[in-house]
Order: sequence, then structure tokens, then C-alpha cells
Amino acid sequence: MAMIGLLEVFVAFLFFLVFKHFFLHKKSPGQPILKSWPVLGMLPGMLPHIPRIFDWTFEVLEATNLTFFFKGPWFSGTDMLFTADPRNIHHILSLNFGNYPKGPEFKKIFDVLGDGILSADLELWEDLRKSNHAIFHHPDFLKLSASSNTIKLKEGRDTTSSVLTWFFWLLSKHPHVLTKIRQEINTKFDPTYLEKLVYLHAALYETMRLYPPVPFNHKSPLKSDVLPSGHKVKAESKIVICIYALGRMRSVWGEDALDFKPERWISESGELKHEPSYKFMAFNAGPRACLGKHLALQQVTRLKQCLLSFSVSKMVLVSQSLRRCDSY
Repeated sequence: MAMIGLLEVFVAFLFFLVFKHFFLHKKSPGQPILKSWPVLGMLPGMLPHIPRIFDWTFEVLEATNLTFFFKGPWFSGTDMLFTADPRNIHHILSLNFGNYPKGPEFKKIFDVLGDGILSADLELWEDLRKSNHAIFHHPDFLKLSASSNTIKLKEGRDTTSSVLTWFFWLLSKHPHVLTKIRQEINTKFDPTYLEKLVYLHAALYETMRLYPPVPFNHKSPLKSDVLPSGHKVKAESKIVICIYALGRMRSVWGEDALDFKPERWISESGELKHEPSYKFMAFNAGPRACLGKHLALQQVTRLKQCLLSFSVSKMVLVSQSLRRCDSY
């Protein structure tokens, strides 16, 4: 009985702490909650933001100089370092690549992927990378890709479908961008040289900057290390690279980072700008950079007819209908 009484007191005390934190503790509006509580760690501060977890992570990272350590509940194994610092990303994915495999935790979470290139590490990954590179750059494969006019999207599996969804949604919100794309298609479209469509490519890059197909990346160091930001990471600890937050950082992209602005990707000479992969991670970075980048862009830029017939007014009506459904 004494044991049960102590347990009840302990649970009641925890609930009191959470209640005090959310209802009695005064905090500045709009400020991310990073207070670490006994036993529960930072979990109470995170839970209310689960529905908007990516935006909340962005806000936290922006308020903590692009890197912060999340303390999870005791014995849960959820302590992890979150970062959107390009210096750290370059260090992890390129400069010290060999020390940062995806780790066993990633393998467990994505066990459904088997031993494919997306989940493989070390020697197995190197072998798969070489074989895939040979396939993607074989003349017959390139010819087949160039001659195919059909885009087959696998819902929930093909990242191209995610890019297209956000792309057309952003066009519905920014009709002037659609107008410029149509003008470019009507004057410069050449099925044998799609790179001429600079503004279309810029709009696609801008879409992937704000809404990356993969919003985060997970790494686990083999050996202890010190990141360029000064943060120390232990061997086998968890590191989360926040790609969604990276694309919205004002310190990385400027004060207009939250704006949809394809022009930021176009140089004064009218050419497409190149941004380092550790700043723009839509196609990953370092040795694990996406082998099929050129094929993915080919697929999307072949949407000539869709772009010419796309109706902004219909898309707006669909968006309004979805909002009404969400309000019920």
C-alpha cells in the first residue's frame, strides 16, 4: 500500500508540474518552449506543437542559433541534437562523411526499405552507389528516360509527387509566377534542351527549398566529434539535420527567406544560380547526393501541357473547400 501511495504522489506531482508549466507559467507569446523538466525532459514543451512540428522546429532553431540539444524523457533514448547550420551539415555529410552513417536506429525505423541504397551504410552503400551510378548514366537508360513522356507517380513513395503537389499549390498562391512560366514555355520551350527553361527550374528549386520532399535527415557518429558550431556529439548519439528549417532560415537565405521568390535562383546574366548542397538539401549533400537529380528534373519540366492549362481559379476553389472541411 505504501508503494502504491508513493507512486500516486509521484504521478500527481508530475501532473502538477505540467499544469503549472502550461497554465500558470507566464511566457512570451510566440517563443518556443525549451524548458527541460525532471523525468519528462523537454517533451511537455514539444507535445502541443506536434501538429506543426516542422514549423516549431524551425522557430526553435532560429531562436537558438541553428542548433539545439533536445532532452527527451529519462531512459527513452530520445536525446538528440537538431541542427540546420550549413557548417555542421557540410561537416557531417561531406568533410567527415565516414564518421556519420545513418546508424542502426535509422535501419530499424526504415526496415521496410531492406538493404537498398536509401538505408544501406558503409561498404554495402558504396557498392550500391557504384552500380546505380552505372545504370543512371548508361546511354540506353538515358535514351529511354528522354523518350518517355509519361510520369508515373507512386503516392507516398515517389518524392516527385510531393514536389508537384507543393509546386502547383504555390502557383495557385502566386499567379504572377505561373504567368512568367507560361511566357517562358511559349518562347523558349525545346524538348531536346529543357535547361533553357530557367524560370521554371527556379520555381521548382524555390518550391523544394520551402517544401523539401524529405524534411529531415538522421545521422549517428561512429566516434565522438566536435561540430563546427562547437557542439560536442558522442559516439552513437542521434543527430537530426532539419532540411525543412534550413530552407527557411533568414541567416542562410536572407530576410525574405519565407517568401516564395523564384528570382533568387536567377543570376544577373539570366542563368540558374548554383547553391552548395549543404545550403540547399533537396537532393541531399556530399557523397550521398541524389544520383537521379537530373532525371527527376526532367520528369517535372516535361509538364508543359499541364502548366499551360493549369487553372488558378480552380485550385483556389479546391483550397477553399479543403479549409471548410478542416473547420468541421
